[in-house]
Amino acid sequence: MNTVKVINTPDLKWCNAHSVKAKQNRLLRDDFLERLDENGTHVVGFSMWHVNYAGTQGIRAQLFCKLADRDEPVECWLDFMPEEFIGLASVEVPDRAEV
Repeated sequence: MNTVKVINTPDLKWCNAHSVKAKQNRLLRDDFLERLDENGTHVVGFSMWHVNYAGTQGIRAQLFCKLADRDEPVECWLDFMPEEFIGLASVEVPDRAEV
């Protein structure tokens, strides 16, 4: 089993708003946020610590997001504030070999 972090749509929008205020580099555009499935669960792929041009620490994360108008996830990137990223829910998923 593997553990992955997940985030729902309201929380993703909230985290993005905080990242905008903190002047993080990777942000989600309003037109993209409007397309998110309001009941969607979005999965974190890769993540790493990051320091932006102003010296603010963050965690740059690859997200696979559920949009309202399609079944396949869409990849995007967001620089989270560290305390928000650390607080994301984690779920257990089977290894590929177990599927």
